[in-house]
Amino acid sequence: MIFPVTASSLGLTQNSQVNWPSAAHVEEGTGSAREEGRKQGTLQKTCALIRKKLEKGKTISEIADDLEDTEENIVHLIKEFHLGRKES
Repeated sequence: MIFPVTASSLGLTQNSQVNWPSAAHVEEGTGSAREEGRKQGTLQKTCALIRKKLEKGKTISEIADDLEDTEENIVHLIKEFHLGRKES
């Protein structure tokens, strides 16, 4: 059985006030979620580029130069995300 939800069933009257989150609070939450999404997107793009360059036979040094990153970071990403060459 479905029960309709009305203002009165929730104990609200015509003069009831509802405390909605402030615009600043909503923006703050949205901003941090956006920032996290951007970081993840950048990491995914970097990993995709590393994988593609490895498939083309480029060395770690060449990949680091191309992506303007350190060899240590490229090696770390390859190991962490298993980006090595795929065996056929």
